[in-house]
Amino acid sequence: MKRGAVAVIGVLVIAALLGGGATLAAVRWALSPLMSAAPGSLFYVRSGASLAEVAGELESRGLIRSAFAFEWLARYRGRAGDLQVGEYQLSAAQGPEEILSTIAEGKVETYAVVIPEGLTAQQIGDRLEAAGLVSAAEFRPFLEDPASAVKLGVEGSS
Repeated sequence: MKRGAVAVIGVLVIAALLGGGATLAAVRWALSPLMSAAPGSLFYVRSGASLAEVAGELESRGLIRSAFAFEWLARYRGRAGDLQVGEYQLSAAQGPEEILSTIAEGKVETYAVVIPEGLTAQQIGDRLEAAGLVSAAEFRPFLEDPASAVKLGVEGSS
């Protein structure tokens, strides 16, 4: 009787170790980069997007293996509420940890545009359009709206 109990306990211990090992391997796989080398692509996190929406979009765009694993990682790291709105340069060669860090720390894609002092609003709009950031026609109403100045902390009406 004792031998039977010891055998059952032994089998249960082995099964638990195998199950734990398999779980660990699955987690490592899910949190590894999707590719060893991949070009970057622009990824936009919109205002009000939930963690689940961002994770789902990352997975559907082929940047991560598993939306579930990305969500779990964000919650485990305490960063679920830290995702920042913006445009990011991301790659499938980055692991979910690096992608999460990039988005949570707000390391957005930046663009260099020189705007010399004295340019008119139309000239500024033309430069932004030439850089491919916004059309001059879309930019002008933004400049003329006093709420835009307030939102950006400009101490004037425009």
